[in-house]
Amino acid sequence: MYDVAFRYPGTGFALSVPHYTLDTGEAAFLRGPSGSGKTTLLGLATGLLAADTGEIRVAGRDMPSRAAGRDRLRADAIGVIHQQFNLLPYLDTLSNVLLPAAFGRGAADPARAVDLLERLGVQSALHGAPARALSVGQQQRVAIARALIGTPRLIVADEPTSALDTEARDAFLDLLFESARAAGAALLMVSHDPAIGRRFARADDLRDIARIQAPGQTA
Repeated sequence: MYDVAFRYPGTGFALSVPHYTLDTGEAAFLRGPSGSGKTTLLGLATGLLAADTGEIRVAGRDMPSRAAGRDRLRADAIGVIHQQFNLLPYLDTLSNVLLPAAFGRGAADPARAVDLLERLGVQSALHGAPARALSVGQQQRVAIARALIGTPRLIVADEPTSALDTEARDAFLDLLFESARAAGAALLMVSHDPAIGRRFARADDLRDIARIQAPGQTA
């Protein structure tokens, strides 16, 4: 990410990032106060938001300006784990995992989805169950499988443990680190939990890497 600038229209909030990079296989923890722009930075890195100016590259590919191109790059090279997992409740487990393939260049690979689910501990009996019937722990594993289905070069996780107790949080992190290492993917995680930050060899504060203009401030 180089010389990236983004402004939410009509809000007064703006974020600019002179330079921020992750190497292949590197895991970084991103911290910062609530409302400081962490989720905005993740949105730019994954193409969910379009930068006003600057360069964003993922797996050696430039982030497209058009939404359809960003969707394709995200499906091909980026795995995203949202805070609430964002599974479609009416779709079955296997279909939720395969959903990113609808936006990428590759064909859906049910055999790979089944393999990921089974390696993550989701029993075959649950593959046809709707997401709404799964426990929170099972939904976590489905969300990780969905993030890994396209063999991503970057995995981004935005506060995915905020509703978990300590034991469930630690089990989730173990699973996430193991999955990222197995995929050879870089991992970028946002959380307010300092205990999570201690699990990472690299921790970055958003205020050190970005210039932030909040509503009411002058540039």
